[in-house]
Amino acid sequence: MLKSLEASRIVAFDTETTSQTAMLAELVGLSFSNEEGKGWYVPVGMKMAATYRDYVLERLRPLLESGKAGLAADDKRYALAAHNANYDMTVLANYGINVDGLRSTR
Repeated sequence: MLKSLEASRIVAFDTETTSQTAMLAELVGLSFSNEEGKGWYVPVGMKMAATYRDYVLERLRPLLESGKAGLAADDKRYALAAHNANYDMTVLANYGINVDGLRSTR
């Protein structure tokens, strides 16, 4: 999954949580897609051990923190896209991940 996403020009993602209030939300899972009709869901919460969640988030950290919103034609980095991105950014910041290069559809 990571190699496929990192090789893409744009990666869409979403967080699944326990609350609509970002500061109170616990992360349940993350979904990713880099092409129409293809995607991945990564469960990290509720019944998962905190050590598993932390391991998964550390593996995803480079993907989430290395995006770029304004891509030049020769730029090798990818853009991240999310609907209601401020919410997702706040939730992930609560877990120590500072999302970079994010385009919001809202």
